Amino acid sequence: MSKQIDLVAYLHIGWGALILLVAIIAAVAILGGGWITGDESIIVITTSVGIAVAVLLVILSLPSIIGGIGLLKRKPWSRILIIVLSILHLFSFPIGTAIGIFSLYVLFQDQARGEFEYGR
Repeated sequence: MSKQIDLVAYLHIGWGALILLVAIIAAVAILGGGWITGDESIIVITTSVGIAVAVLLVILSLPSIIGGIGLLKRKPWSRILIIVLSILHLFSFPIGTAIGIFSLYVLFQDQARGEFEYGR
């Protein structure tokens, strides 16, 4: 069970890191699109939108990374956080759905519950 919990942790850390990468790419693409035009009003708009999109994606990715690290350290709060995030990931078809289903399957097992109550 310990290896499965570690796998869930790495999946959530990886998913969060992937969303961070998407945030960087989206910000660069949106900002670059405005700068290519050379029009100051468009640059202001695309800069605002690019920053807003990047901040939103960073805010969405951090709980997965923090929860995954907490799972690796067997913190009791991390199990609850990852269960909530896994339910939300179910709507992110297809990869998020797979991560969510597997995470819920692992974390609802009695053995997993025991690992967070008593540590490793």
